[in-house]
Amino acid sequence: MTTDLQTENLAEAILKTFAFFDTFNYPLTSFEVWRLCETRADFSEIQNVLLENFLSSRLEQKNGFYFLRGRENIIESRRQFAILAEKKMRRARLALKLWRFVPGLKGVAVCNNFYYHPGSDVDLLVITDKNSLWLTRILVTLITHFAGMRMDRKKIADQVCLSFFISENGLDLSSLMLPDGDPYFVYWFAFLDPLYDDGIFKTLWDKNETIRKKLPNAICLYSSPFRSLSNKKHFVALNLFNKIARYFQKKRISKKNINPENETNGVVISDSVLKFHEHDRRREYRQRYEENLKKYL
Repeated sequence: MTTDLQTENLAEAILKTFAFFDTFNYPLTSFEVWRLCETRADFSEIQNVLLENFLSSRLEQKNGFYFLRGRENIIESRRQFAILAEKKMRRARLALKLWRFVPGLKGVAVCNNFYYHPGSDVDLLVITDKNSLWLTRILVTLITHFAGMRMDRKKIADQVCLSFFISENGLDLSSLMLPDGDPYFVYWFAFLDPLYDDGIFKTLWDKNETIRKKLPNAICLYSSPFRSLSNKKHFVALNLFNKIARYFQKKRISKKNINPENETNGVVISDSVLKFHEHDRRREYRQRYEENLKKYL
């Protein structure tokens, strides 16, 4: 039997969830509230607490969505988001078809996918074989570039952003989190939407217990059969080719003066993780979230 204290703690955890997603104009369904809540609870408990006085005075509900009181306008934002998300997904699938025969490709997921606007790019997380990170990256990048789909400073909207590659021996992402709290990265992980999966996303999920503990009700999102490609490869990613690709890419990176030691987890360059988020906004998002917490809690 749920005590008043448990109900109060759960209500506060739910409100924290809304405080975060409100910063992205993203109302939530009751199922999403349950999946993204930082406190373990049954779905029925979440539904009951959403109706409690504490929350009913702070939340509103319309058309199946819950949102912070006075923020009804973000329902239209969510509707527009759904239209954009489908467009971005089609774009991502087109890119993935071009990569069908790239060696070493083990998984691809759409990410950064809960705050689309018309000018948004299409962010993809690419997972590779442990011996082909650099080779797979250069081939994927070249194919996407020559297809006219790669994002650059002049072309952003609907272009494919290839700024995050990890190999299968770098699946534990906890070291990439900001040391003083990183709510954005936690929800980023929960929203990964696999496009291609040879089974690696289950391993990715299992490897990230540190992140999973922060969202105890979340479940692993497996690739749907309608979003999967054949995992048969006609080429073998040889370690020699990977070393050659690493040599030339590191040389190019050094010319761009990209120094991971001067960044705070936005840029990571290693043989298991290649992350090029030079303008990492996670601290900004965390500050907006904390301001919302003060306002509504």
